[in-house]
Amino acid sequence: MPKLSNALRKTFVLLRRIRFRREFEVILIASRHGSFLAEVSKHHTSLLLDPTAFPIILSARFFWTFFRLRGSVSRVSQYVIATVASCNSRVVVATDAVKELTEIAQELPGVEVIAIMHGFYIDQKGLMLREQWNYERDSPVTLFALGDYDTTHYRRWGNRHKKILPIGSVNNCLYLKSRNPGHETFDLCIIQGSLNPLASDEFSLTRLRNWELIFRYVNQLMSHSELQISVALSSSSNEALVRDWIESRLANATFFRSSVERFATYRAVDSSLISIGEASTALVEGVARGNRCLAMNFSKLDLLSLPLPPILSLIRPSFEEFRDRLNLLSAMPAEEFADLVAEDIRKVINVDEQDLAITKIQTYIDEVCNKTSLVRSKT
Repeated sequence: MPKLSNALRKTFVLLRRIRFRREFEVILIASRHGSFLAEVSKHHTSLLLDPTAFPIILSARFFWTFFRLRGSVSRVSQYVIATVASCNSRVVVATDAVKELTEIAQELPGVEVIAIMHGFYIDQKGLMLREQWNYERDSPVTLFALGDYDTTHYRRWGNRHKKILPIGSVNNCLYLKSRNPGHETFDLCIIQGSLNPLASDEFSLTRLRNWELIFRYVNQLMSHSELQISVALSSSSNEALVRDWIESRLANATFFRSSVERFATYRAVDSSLISIGEASTALVEGVARGNRCLAMNFSKLDLLSLPLPPILSLIRPSFEEFRDRLNLLSAMPAEEFADLVAEDIRKVINVDEQDLAITKIQTYIDEVCNKTSLVRSKT
């Protein structure tokens, strides 16, 4: 009986994946960082694919394409390509966290494949600590990047993109559309990036040591003056563990939780006089919005040093250097600070509140879809 029950459950799960064939102009590939994808394709019919449970389309073209590709491409690519063929789609969109995009584009030369940067990328210089690949390759995927820096430094998954459009951060632009300007409430915001209290590999341990020193310096700072501190917690499966780790090192902090409130990190940064952290995209985005942010790296790894203006970066600082830099930033008049960092930050991240990143992607997709008729020969 248990075997029968298990078989019925698997059959039910399989049946839920079956879809009747429809035409969709845009195929979206979901990922943890891609909550904004539906927004970029809202002018067109779109289908969101979940890589953990791809739909099975009732179409001869779907099954023919799927089995033709068996063994020659990855499982993810197999499903996406078969879905595109079945649905007569013109565009595939995902964040650059989806490593199969170049393979998909190579199999679909008549389809526009778009990758949207979900976070800042720092050249790994051959260390392969974040993404693994065996060789660099030219990629036909169109990359919507954060800034001009990416046109020469971006190599995620080993890809050299032939077409890179530096438009800025989509998440940052969506926040700008909805934010209500407020007043500074906190003296200091700590932006929690990659922090694993149970770290075991060398790279994660290096980052953990960074965080231990950051919190040690903040505690030293608080022993000399009363400060209102906020902590922006990133959304992750070990959020509770990270919060316990932070609370054991820092008392009386206010927590902003991305798992509970969208744009919580951005709001925490905008509500603070100065924000600090490690190699976090939110620091780069914060500076782009006019905030005073300080990136700290106590290691010897360039991979953990953001290419921010020198005044916004500290590498292996003493406590006195940290304290003095915070004092310098907090005392600087707003116009002087803006003039000092404007040119350098524009190279790293493009911010144009009159022509937002989301609008640029929507316009690009509109142009692609309007070039060629959706109607193709049907199976």
